[in-house]
Amino acid sequence: MAVSALDQYVREVVRLGMLDVYMGRRIRTDAFLRFQVSLGSVMRRDADANSATADSAAWLDDQLRERHGHQSFQTPGSIADAVRLISGAQLWNEVAERIGMNQQSARRELRLIINRRNQIVHEADANPSYPGALWPIDALMADDAVGFIEQVAEGIHSVVARNSG
Repeated sequence: MAVSALDQYVREVVRLGMLDVYMGRRIRTDAFLRFQVSLGSVMRRDADANSATADSAAWLDDQLRERHGHQSFQTPGSIADAVRLISGAQLWNEVAERIGMNQQSARRELRLIINRRNQIVHEADANPSYPGALWPIDALMADDAVGFIEQVAEGIHSVVARNSG
């Protein structure tokens, strides 16, 4: 559940950050300027511009929810790609420094947690080397993984908040 919470956190902080960029409350990044939207959303924006009651960013919010709704923001690379939409910071350098690790170690630790989560969710936690056996796990391993993900989320939050323009 902690991995899913991290995924949802990244999705929401990036969505809100992109809306802030659009509204001029955050600095535009190169990645933001390359983000592609559908012609349908542009047409909605144009139609909304002619309406006195239109929320000027609703069309973009809908587009972000649609575009990011099918993406996973769990791996270090996908998280960094998402954060680049709202921040020019070197995400993993800064997150790793905040949690007292080097970038490679922090990224590796997160990948190990994601892989372990995927074994549990997608492979029924079965150890293929020993038919009928499950991979070992205990409360301490789970607590360590949750604690690490909390540190990563706090690090991401620190980077995003500091680079808000």
